[in-house]
Amino acid sequence: MTDKALKINTSQTPEKFIHSANEIITFLVESLQKIDILDKEVFERNEALLNPKEPSLIQPGEMELVAEYTERRKMITDSISLKPQEDFGYFPGKPSRYDYMNDTTVKIDFIMKSNTRAVIEIEYEYFTKRKDQFIIRNVENNWKIESKNVLLSRKDGWEKKKAEL
Repeated sequence: MTDKALKINTSQTPEKFIHSANEIITFLVESLQKIDILDKEVFERNEALLNPKEPSLIQPGEMELVAEYTERRKMITDSISLKPQEDFGYFPGKPSRYDYMNDTTVKIDFIMKSNTRAVIEIEYEYFTKRKDQFIIRNVENNWKIESKNVLLSRKDGWEKKKAEL
C-alpha cells in the first residue's frame, strides 16, 4: 500500500466489513498516489518552461503540456472513477492536491455498512483542518470512486462541498 503506517479508524464499521478495509484503502491510496506523481511531474515540467522575463505569458510548449496533462489525468481518473472526469478545474501546483498522503499526521476514517459501498475520510491540515471524503462503490468486483467531497473545519462542525477528483 504505502511505505508508511497509516492511522486508520474503523470504529464506525461493523466487524463483518473490517476485513475489506485494507483492500479498499489500498485502492484509494494507490489511486491518489498516481494522481500525485503525475501532478508533481507536470508541475516541475511547467516550471522549467517558465520564462522569468515574461512570467505572465503563455510559454512555448505550455499548451502542449496542458493537453498532455489532461489526457494522462483523464486516463488515470477514468480507470478509478465511476463518472468520467472532463474538467479537472485546476493545473498542478505546489503542494500538489494529494500531497497530504505523504504526511505522517494524516488520519483515515474507514466507514463501511454494506458490501457494495464504503466511505473513506482522510483528515489533514492545510492552513486549517480539512477532510477529503471519498465514496467508494464495488461495481462488478472492482472498487471505483463514485464521488468526492471536501469537508472544511468550522466552529460548529464540518462544512461539506462537492469536489472533483
